[in-house]
Amino acid sequence: MRRDIMRWNSIIRYSHRKYSYLVNLHHTPVTFTTVILILLMILLLFGCTNPTEVTMKDLRAGTNGIVLKFLDGQPPAKVYENDRFVMTLELHNDGAATAKNAILSFGAPKEYVSVDIAGVTLDGKSTSMHFDIEGKSLKNPNGDINVLIVPVQAKTITTSKRQEVTAQAQLCYDYQTLAEASACVNYDPRGYLLSITACKPQKISMSSQGAPIAVAQVDVQSKYLPDGSLGSVFIITLQNRGNGKVIEAGHSKEACSGTEDVGSLWDKVRVTAVLGGRQIQCKKEVVRLENNKAEVFCEGSLQQTAGPYMAPLQVYVDYGYTQTLSKQFVIERIS
Repeated sequence: MRRDIMRWNSIIRYSHRKYSYLVNLHHTPVTFTTVILILLMILLLFGCTNPTEVTMKDLRAGTNGIVLKFLDGQPPAKVYENDRFVMTLELHNDGAATAKNAILSFGAPKEYVSVDIAGVTLDGKSTSMHFDIEGKSLKNPNGDINVLIVPVQAKTITTSKRQEVTAQAQLCYDYQTLAEASACVNYDPRGYLLSITACKPQKISMSSQGAPIAVAQVDVQSKYLPDGSLGSVFIITLQNRGNGKVIEAGHSKEACSGTEDVGSLWDKVRVTAVLGGRQIQCKKEVVRLENNKAEVFCEGSLQQTAGPYMAPLQVYVDYGYTQTLSKQFVIERIS
């Protein structure tokens, strides 16, 4: 897991590393008994190690993309007028894809607080922050974490003794879901009804793929194509299982900047299906989610054989994702 500490004009990177446990023999007489004890310790360590290796399939679990949160006590629950303090945001990519073209905006009422950076970039020249955050991988099974530190000063309040203030952060980014399954293809619904076959097309239920948009189910059906060959139909069910909103891929910047009308782009995803290493045709490449759900119809065929067989199926879903987070605190007058 790598953490990036981001300030208004700098970024500090550091990594968590595995610790090695060593036996210090510099001041210890190396006797036969010592050697035997060391060997026994090594055997115990290796004997207790879980030999199971983590795979990408293991990491493609859960319904999170980037998890956005304020760190505890930052901002404090209560500050006094003219106090200086910090608000700290943590962005953890808990999903299995890299969040690309991410943009983070931050704001608080200027009547009550002075924010040194309402929006930042690593070069300090823009009013918004743009970045990528790597997701879970075999080299980084926890995903990357970025930490944004925002310096703030409370202003003098005159209308009341206590003033509630709400700070808000908005995050937008491009993301991808990858769902993998094995599907029964080349099944003749007429010729194999009364015979034993290697497989039959069926509904494939899925749970999650380490992303907020999930491929919940793939219904596999056989059909004859116009050229007389056997083909397969895939009815793919998608669900938004995260806590954010979906926007068409490539338009995350517009969603967070508010510079363009993006009303027609909400709830749209782009779907690509690959069967046996070949991209197959989907009736609509871009579909709209309704009530956080959508169905996509794709069809295709592979090499014709004497009977049905199992073939790998990959479903790629590309989209933008937005989420907001707010935190309240109180400014109190000194007198």
